[in-house]
Amino acid sequence: MVKKEQIKERNKINLIKKHWLIILITLIGGLYRFYYLGYNPLWIDEALFYYYIKNGANQEFLTVFINMFLPTSEFWLRFPSAFFGTLSIPAIYFVIEDKKAALFAASFIAFCPLMVFWSRMARPYSVAAFFVILGWKYRYFYIASVLTTPYALLGLNLTKVKDYKFYIIIVALAALSFMIRPDSNRSFFNLEFILNAKRLWVIPFVSCCLYFFDVVIPFAKHRHSNIKQT
Repeated sequence: MVKKEQIKERNKINLIKKHWLIILITLIGGLYRFYYLGYNPLWIDEALFYYYIKNGANQEFLTVFINMFLPTSEFWLRFPSAFFGTLSIPAIYFVIEDKKAALFAASFIAFCPLMVFWSRMARPYSVAAFFVILGWKYRYFYIASVLTTPYALLGLNLTKVKDYKFYIIIVALAALSFMIRPDSNRSFFNLEFILNAKRLWVIPFVSCCLYFFDVVIPFAKHRHSNIKQT
């Protein structure tokens, strides 16, 4: 038992020695995100986020769900953004295989002013970014990302598309979640919304996405394989 505990301790020490730089970057990045997190009052979008928590569903399902179990204060409303924003630093380091590039990417996320800004706001973007990063390696995390915000579609990695039908589901899910809003203007289940011509753009948008994944990508793959054979 003593030997096993000693081996475990040695493994922990070796792991820290091996990854000490990314641990340090993560700690500093976390300090940037959590320092005086609840000091500033809520701005208008954060106040709307608080309204969504108290008054029903919103397209930001995951963040709203998490905050339902947390106390209501400036700090705790922003806590998921700061927490997942900090976790994004080691996440991108372990997802990228080239560790020099991974270290640069982790440093960028840790110290980029825009990334720090959104990690200190009660908004879904840093939470979605975390799941998008994991989705680059484990694609099923894309589901969590689009349930956090439909804008997570911007982070899809289409360079290694194997099962393009899975991505059709992701696009459709994002399009539906975008239309589910508590206000009558955007509510998917509101007849006024469905009949509103300004909102009908979503039909050709989803159709184009389906066409892209069902026709363009398979055609490109087929042509690429033919070129290799010749």
